[in-house]
Amino acid sequence: MKNIGVTFNFDESILLDDKIQIPLNFYKTNHNFTIQFKQQLYTNTDNKNKENEDIGNLDTRTGYLDKFGNLDNKFGNLDTNVVNLDNFGYLDIKELEELINENYISTKNLYNSFINNTINEHEKLQQHIKNQQLEQQLLEQQKLQNEQLEKEKLQNEQLEKEKLKQHQLLLEQQQQLEKDVIDFIPKNMTIKIFDEMKAKFKKLEEIYNEIKSNTELKSLRIELSKKIKICLNSIANTQKQVNLTFNNLSRILNESSENLKIFILFKIVEGVLNCCEQGQIYINPKSVWSFSRLLASIDHINNNFNIIFITLLTFKTILIIPKFYYIQSNRVDTMNQVDSVNQVDKVDMRLNRLYEYPEDINEEIIYNKRLSSYIRLYLSYLCIKNDFNTIWSYYANVINSSWNNIFIQFIPCLLITILNITSYFMYHIYKLQFIKVIITI
Repeated sequence: MKNIGVTFNFDESILLDDKIQIPLNFYKTNHNFTIQFKQQLYTNTDNKNKENEDIGNLDTRTGYLDKFGNLDNKFGNLDTNVVNLDNFGYLDIKELEELINENYISTKNLYNSFINNTINEHEKLQQHIKNQQLEQQLLEQQKLQNEQLEKEKLQNEQLEKEKLKQHQLLLEQQQQLEKDVIDFIPKNMTIKIFDEMKAKFKKLEEIYNEIKSNTELKSLRIELSKKIKICLNSIANTQKQVNLTFNNLSRILNESSENLKIFILFKIVEGVLNCCEQGQIYINPKSVWSFSRLLASIDHINNNFNIIFITLLTFKTILIIPKFYYIQSNRVDTMNQVDSVNQVDKVDMRLNRLYEYPEDINEEIIYNKRLSSYIRLYLSYLCIKNDFNTIWSYYANVINSSWNNIFIQFIPCLLITILNITSYFMYHIYKLQFIKVIITI
C-alpha cells in the first residue's frame, strides 16, 4: 500500500460516544481550524475486528472488495487503489485529494473575494474623491462667473448712468441754446415726423425704465441681455448668418410678453449702436450692411422698433435728423450786423458743444469716423427698407444747410458718407435729378 505524507490532528471534541466523523472541509477560525464532516462511522472494536477478519479470509480469486469492504460477485483481482479502513475510518487517496482540492479552491475564492472587494472599495473611494474635487471646481467656476457677472453689471450700470447723464446734458444744452434765440433749418415735414416720433418714444422709454427698475425681473433681464449679446456677436457678412441671427432674436421676442418685447428691442438697438463706438461697424465699415439687414427684418415684425432705433440714434448724434441748429446772428443776411468776432466765436463754441464737435483739432479724425459710422448705419437701414423718400429729403436738408459756416465742420463728412452709401440706389431711381444734385454738390 502506498504511503501518504498527510498527518491530521483532531480535537477530542469531535468524538460523539462511539462515533467519529469523516472530515469534509476545513475552516479557519482565528488561529484554529474547524473541520466539517460529511458522514460518521462506528468505532466499535468487536464489529471492527469481525469486519477485518472477514476481509482477511476472502479469496482474491473469487471476488474483490470495494472501499467499504463489501464483496462483489464479479471475478477479478483485489483493487489495490483502495485503502483499507483503519481504526479511524479514513477513506482512499482520491477522496483525500478531492478534499484538499476543494479546500484549496474555497480558500482561493475566499481570498480573491477579499481582494476584489478591497479593490472595488478603493476604486469607489477614488471616484468619490474625484467627484468631490470636480464639485469644488464647479463651485469655484460658478463663483468666478457670478463675480464676473456682478462686475459686468456694475460696469453696465455705470455706462447707463453716463449715457443718461450725457443725454440730460444734451437736453440742457439744447434748452440753453433756445434761450439764446436759437433757430433751425430746414422747417419741413421731415422734421415734423421726427418730433412726433420723439413723443411716442417717451411712452416706450417709460415701459423700458419700469422693467429695468423691477427687482423681480433682475435674473430675467440678465438672461435676456446675455442671449441678445451672443446673437449680435455671431453676426457675419453672409445672408445665411443674418437670417440665423434674426431667427434667434425673433424667437426670443415671440416668447416674451409685450412689455418685455420693448426691453428686448432697446437692448438690440443699444447693442448695434455700440458697434459704432469703435466696434465692428467703426473698424469695418462694410459690415454695416449685415446689421442693417438685421434691423430692417426686426422692424418688419415689430412696429415699435423703428421709433426706438431712430430716436436712440439721434441721442448718439443729432445730425441724424437732420435738424441743423443756428443762432440768428449767424445767418448770412445778419452776419454783417455782428460787431465783434469774439461774439461769433462764442456762439460757434456753443453750437460746437451741441454737435459734440471736438475742440482739439487732433480729434477731428475720430469724430468724423464715429459720425460716419452712425450715418452709414442709418442710411443703409433706409436703403434696405427702400425708404428712398427719406434719403432724398436727407440729401436736400444737408445741401440746403451747407451755406452756414458753422456747418462746414461736419457737412463734408456727411456728404461723403451719403454718396458712399446711397449713390448707387439713388441714381437708379432718380437718374437725371440725382445727377443735378451731384453737380450742385
